[in-house]
Amino acid sequence: LLISLDDRALKAQLAKDQATLAKDQAMLVSAQADLQRAKDLVAKQAGTQQTYDQALAAQKAAAATIDADKATIDADTVQLSYATITGRLGAVNVSVGDLVTTSNGNSGSSTPLVTITQMDPLQVNFTLPESNLALLHKALTDPQQGNVMLTKDGDPTPIGKGTLDFVDSSVDTASGTIATRASIPNPDLSLWPGQYVNVVLDAGTMPHMTSVPTVAVQPSQKGPFVYVVKPDNTVEMRPVQVALTEGQNSAISDGLKSGEKVVVEGQTRLKNGAAVHEGKTAGSGDQASPKVAEADKAGGAGQ
Repeated sequence: LLISLDDRALKAQLAKDQATLAKDQAMLVSAQADLQRAKDLVAKQAGTQQTYDQALAAQKAAAATIDADKATIDADTVQLSYATITGRLGAVNVSVGDLVTTSNGNSGSSTPLVTITQMDPLQVNFTLPESNLALLHKALTDPQQGNVMLTKDGDPTPIGKGTLDFVDSSVDTASGTIATRASIPNPDLSLWPGQYVNVVLDAGTMPHMTSVPTVAVQPSQKGPFVYVVKPDNTVEMRPVQVALTEGQNSAISDGLKSGEKVVVEGQTRLKNGAAVHEGKTAGSGDQASPKVAEADKAGGAGQ
């Protein structure tokens, strides 16, 4: 036992409310008997309908009072119950003899006796870019995906594994990110609440993707596009669909084939049909030509 509260006042209130319930139950029995007598008299044409209606209303009022009494007793019982959580205790904020009160919701003056922190499982909160929203939704709905791995800085060894269990309902317009959460089993208590970790989310594999350097993808009013270098060394402005952007690489789901060359530098000097050749390195003395990279077949994307 860590802390024992003086519960004499609460127990006295509970006893009082239980006595009120017993009294009102007796009143209900009396009201039911009055109602039955009024009903019998009406059936024999020896009583009035008004008397019957009054007896019926009294019976219903007595029954409602019973319900109110039971709700009051339930509230009393909550005051005497224990915290429904299993976890690790923090620092104790009170001493023997201190007066403690409950918060009324309008004041922050109440001091917690002690904080109980759930240790198993742990909830890990993190954010991801808005561009990953489609993958997050897929990972949340597909039981085969959404696996999460935790690591420490500079050490790729997993220190915890779990699953994605929450994606926020809206994007933070200020940061362009979406809040997410993972549930991590922690039976050995090796992880600690408040600890900073790296989160690796496996959002599944996207087959038949083509990977290009992210700098090759250019924005336009009609959507993203790349400059594809054709065999005659002219460029084609080709619309593409970007399935995922991860660091320096983007996965293209439509509009580009593996092995095709794309321009990765100098796109502002190009237009559809312009002639190009692979650029010189910086500092050559001549104006550098657009630089070219080859699109690769992506082995998978989603992490």
